Amino acid sequence: MGQEVSSVNNTKNEHHKTNKKSLKGGNERHEMKESSVGISKKIVENSFNNSKLRPGMFIQNSNVVFNEQYKGIKILGKGSFGEVILSRDKHTGHEYAIKVISKKHVKRKTDKESLLREVELLKMLDHINIMKLYEFFEDNNYYYLVSDVYTGGELFDEIISRKRFYEIDAARIIKQILSGITYMHKNNVVHRDLKPENILLETKN
Repeated sequence: MGQEVSSVNNTKNEHHKTNKKSLKGGNERHEMKESSVGISKKIVENSFNNSKLRPGMFIQNSNVVFNEQYKGIKILGKGSFGEVILSRDKHTGHEYAIKVISKKHVKRKTDKESLLREVELLKMLDHINIMKLYEFFEDNNYYYLVSDVYTGGELFDEIISRKRFYEIDAARIIKQILSGITYMHKNNVVHRDLKPENILLETKN
């Protein structure tokens, strides 16, 4: 979502090409993303004790060094605040999308407070249609936000590509969006930037 958040922008982190795209239960899954930080959902392994890291479990380890923990593979996207890097955990082999935000662009106290507030909110949200933040750390120059990799693209691009949707496909998308939004509202979180550009489709297949 965009940077304007009342509590959190969480939509986006892909291509809905046929009505056979499936998610758990045989339906397609569309994640809502946080605009300035691309984030996502999946169960990942804890690299320290090899146990499963539950969605909603928050890691904040200021001792993590990016190049020691992760290997950057390629840049997935760039924005005004930084870039998203496809990275591999050197301990577990898992791949993640890591949003790298330059501290040069978060100089004002209010900007930093807004970022950290969003991180705290994202940590508590646990819903299948809302992307999850699994790890957050920083060094002298950057903030790092670790999430899963999504390959489907934005709903906006899919709309442009397809030009029209069958009613059943549109209903599935809207149902999942409303499910995530309802969950957010029950937790006193307001999106404030809901648009197709901020809906991320999980996969192109």
